[in-house]
Amino acid sequence: MDLYNCLEHQFFQTLQEGTAPFVFVHGKYAENEHLIDTQGKSLGTIDLTNPIEIAELLKNNEVNSLLDVILDVGSFQYPLIHCVQTTITHPKLGRFFHVDGVWYSLHPGWFEAIHFDLGDILKRCLVPNYLLPWKDKGGKKDKEKVYNALYAKRNEYIHADVVLYRGIEIADLITFEGGTRLIHVKANLGNDTRAHCSQLERSADLLYEVLQNGDTSILEDYYQELVSKDRIDPAILPQEQFITSMTTPPHIFVFAIRQTNELETFGLEELSPLIDHTFLNDRDFFYKKVYDNNPRAATDKAFSHLLECGYITERRRLTNQFFQIASQGAFQDKISKITPAILQKTDGLPKLYQKLCRSVSFMSRSTIAKAEIVKVVNYIESRGFGFEIVVIPRQ
Repeated sequence: MDLYNCLEHQFFQTLQEGTAPFVFVHGKYAENEHLIDTQGKSLGTIDLTNPIEIAELLKNNEVNSLLDVILDVGSFQYPLIHCVQTTITHPKLGRFFHVDGVWYSLHPGWFEAIHFDLGDILKRCLVPNYLLPWKDKGGKKDKEKVYNALYAKRNEYIHADVVLYRGIEIADLITFEGGTRLIHVKANLGNDTRAHCSQLERSADLLYEVLQNGDTSILEDYYQELVSKDRIDPAILPQEQFITSMTTPPHIFVFAIRQTNELETFGLEELSPLIDHTFLNDRDFFYKKVYDNNPRAATDKAFSHLLECGYITERRRLTNQFFQIASQGAFQDKISKITPAILQKTDGLPKLYQKLCRSVSFMSRSTIAKAEIVKVVNYIESRGFGFEIVVIPRQ
């Protein structure tokens, strides 16, 4: 069994047992949601935030894989495995977390490495804005299309949005000012960052193929697509001039992102999960039973235990030491040496470990967005192309 199937199997088993630590990521799809199998047969309607209900559904329908369970909300159908975030500790290979249907290996130093690499990339690639300001239009669903259309009548830009070649959108905007710039415009980071980065990689692959093979037929076909959609006037930009410009270095791929609150520092905050009072202090938080039901005293004591064990920093972020823990048992053995005996007689310490593991899932989307940016910049630069990041100001 390969690693992917091994992790899927382990997660599936814990779901069947109702013990899997997970987060259902589609917040609006939670209570009383309908599930079907791959043939469209109804499996039942359950609360997807309740692990016991999920376990019962899997057992009652003799489901063998989460890929066989589909979330069905009419126009939206998605494999259940893509709708959950979780963490799994493999006894030999360490900890992994799952998001958007992909498993990531969480090795010690991962957060620090992403933080360092992203900081280095921003020093090199983040440039002052040279694009039009972003005017948010109320009620417009597709903000990117509205923004890109602002360039339709600007001679120095080619409005290439939704013009595809081989199913690939080579760019939203193209300009030959100061080199060939292929600009990819995004309204925000977050859930779709991987798709945005994949689009950039495929565009770079296509241009790389043209330059390596010296075959301009790809650009000729792409030019005709642009002309057919009235994005280029042949009288202003003839085909030969377009191809010459597209094949003349430097080539720079531009990731242009609308300014949002989280982009003020472009995410250069600490990446390791923040464990705050609210996260720990739910109604079942076991420390409260020991410390006179005083929520603040209970969480402060939990923090002091975690800090003494080296599992969190002074600023209450998870440390490499936590990610190096081999198992829940190892966590419990260490922390039990400094916790009151009464806590050791409850299921509280295992629950604390599971809460900390779940925190990785809470942060994983934003962290993965940063990891994907690091990956795509390195990939495009390895092709010999330049890369720029532009934050578009809003008006």
